[in-house]
This record gives sequence, C-alpha cells and structure tokens, in this order.
Amino acid sequence: MTPLKRRVYACAVSPWSSARRALAGIGLLALVVLSAVAPVAAAPLTVDVTAGPIVLIQHTQPITISTWDREQIAVDAGGEAPVVQRRPTHNAGTTATAPYSVPIPAASVMTAEGNIIDLGAEDFPVQIPAGSHETVRIQVPPTAANVTIPANTSVLSINGNGATRIQNYHGQLIAQQRAGPLMLNNVSGDAFLQNLRGQIFVVDSNFDRLRTRTALNNMVFQRCNVKQIEATSNRGSILYNNGTFQPGLARFETVTGHVALGVNGGANIAVKGQPGQIYQNFGRPTQFFDRNGEANALVGGGGPLVNIFTQQGRVYLYDGSLMNKRALPSNWGQIRAPLERLRQEAGDQHVPMPPAFRSGPHSR
Repeated sequence: MTPLKRRVYACAVSPWSSARRALAGIGLLALVVLSAVAPVAAAPLTVDVTAGPIVLIQHTQPITISTWDREQIAVDAGGEAPVVQRRPTHNAGTTATAPYSVPIPAASVMTAEGNIIDLGAEDFPVQIPAGSHETVRIQVPPTAANVTIPANTSVLSINGNGATRIQNYHGQLIAQQRAGPLMLNNVSGDAFLQNLRGQIFVVDSNFDRLRTRTALNNMVFQRCNVKQIEATSNRGSILYNNGTFQPGLARFETVTGHVALGVNGGANIAVKGQPGQIYQNFGRPTQFFDRNGEANALVGGGGPLVNIFTQQGRVYLYDGSLMNKRALPSNWGQIRAPLERLRQEAGDQHVPMPPAFRSGPHSR
C-alpha cells in the first residue's frame, strides 16, 4: 500500500494573524448559530372567501383593519394563528333583503367615583345585498395585528378591547369597543360606533347613516359629511369640526360634556343648553339668536337642520375649522383636548394647533 503523502507547510505566523483568523472563525460560527435560531417571519394567514362576505372580528389588542381588491381575508398577528370559523353561505336571492335589525345589548360603565352609567339596548338596521354571502368569524390572537378584508365586504362587525383603526372601508359597519381609541379614516356607508371608555375619532369620512355613543370619553369628527347622524355621550364631549351635512337627521347630545360644531357649508342649527353657556364665533354673516339657554343659528344661508342638546355642558358654534380661528376667548380652550388627542392618536397631520391654543389649561 502506498503511504499517504502529507504536504507540510513551514511558515512563520504572527500573533496578529492568529487573532484575525480566530475572530473570523468566531464570526462565522456566530453567523451559523444565528441563522439556525433566528425566527423566520411568518406570512399572514389568508382565507379565501366568496364575494361580499359578512366579516365578524374579535380582538383584545391593538388592531388595524383595511381593505384590498382580493377575495381573501388576511390576518397578520406576528406569526400567531387566529381562530377562524365559517358559516354556510347565506343566499339573499336576486334582490336585497329587508333591513335586518342587529341587536345592540345594553351596557353599564362604572365611573371613577363609583357611579354607574347605563347605555340602553338598541337596534341597528343592516341590509344584506342580493346574492350569496358567507359569514366569517375571526378571533384575533392576543397580540397587535393587521387584518385586511375584501373591499366588497357587505357587513363588518367588530367587538374589541384595545385600539382599533379602520381605514378605507365602504359598507355597513358595527364597531363595539370597551376601551382604547376607535379610529376611522376614509370610511363611508352606514355605521354604528360604540366606545364605553375610550374615544372615537372619525376623519375624512362620509355616511348615509351614523350612530355613535360613548359613556366616559370624547368623540371627534374631522372633515366629515353625513346625511343622518345621532351622536350621544354622557361625560364626554362631541366635536364636529369643519364638517358638512346633507338633508336628513342630525342630533348631538351630551349630559355633562361639551358640544362644538364647526360647519363648512349651510345649516340651520337649533340648540337647547344652559343659559350663558352657548358661544358662537362665525367669520361670515350668520343669523344668530340666543335666549335663556335656547339658540338658533342660520349658517351659510341655511340648510339641513342640526339639533344640539346638553344638560350641563357648554355649546360652541362656529363656521369652518377651529384651527383657522385666531385669538379666541380663553373659554374656548375647553375643546382643545379632543383635537390634540386626534392629532396624536389618529395621526391627522392636518390638525396643527393654532397659537391661541398652544398653552393654557386642558379641558376636563
């Protein structure tokens, strides 16, 4: 057997060369180890659905819901799998069904002082379009998530706890939330919005019918257009800033919160509030009448009727956007906080704070 010949290399190796080789070896070993244990980002779970589905979503952590032009629902919860349940397809026939009343259960909230605020049971009508529509229920894992639904989703129902952002949905929406901000951006159609402890923010949206209610917090509408709106709050304030109205029903009501209404167009405003607690700041000619806690304002030559009721809060009436007002009296600072929170939570870059509101006390 021929012996194996080994080639021997004889050379001088400096200490620095040894160190460099050792470091290179350690680096390579670390790269191999990290490659072996590094988590691979999981792709969002997708569910194929039929056209115009009815989507029900439950969540306990922050969630963003948006739309796309696919007949799929995608849930990205950081690699955790949601629970998905599918119900048989509902066939509405060749014509749309009669409106179905969705029951909204009564709710009770305890204040910091130990008092109970009750929100009564209601019904909210939805109409299932013609055709077949399956129902998909999604229980999102307890982690921050993004959910994408088909743009033609017939009904979207959300029941959650934690921040909720809904964007670019055009259909029938029912959102019931216990806490955390509820934010809508570029949403249209019919909607029921309830937030027991958190705030409601609606930006750049158009509604045929909108019902909103809160128990302990504010609701803010920025650059919205509505045909029918009923907004009620117990302790929170209501701010409808730089908005417009179509002929229909408009009603804003609070118990201890304030109501601020900024109209970008024509309206006939009727107010029932506290004597001496109704303020107005119109930059264009407006017929305004105020006596003993009842006021009327004919803005822009008149238009849709808008009713405002408050038992203990203040009422602020103006035209356009509050952000364009300068040198407002100090008592207008009461409605500063909801706009500041809108800028922070909803990411609305079109809400700069005017010089008159950059300092001073916050609203309660």
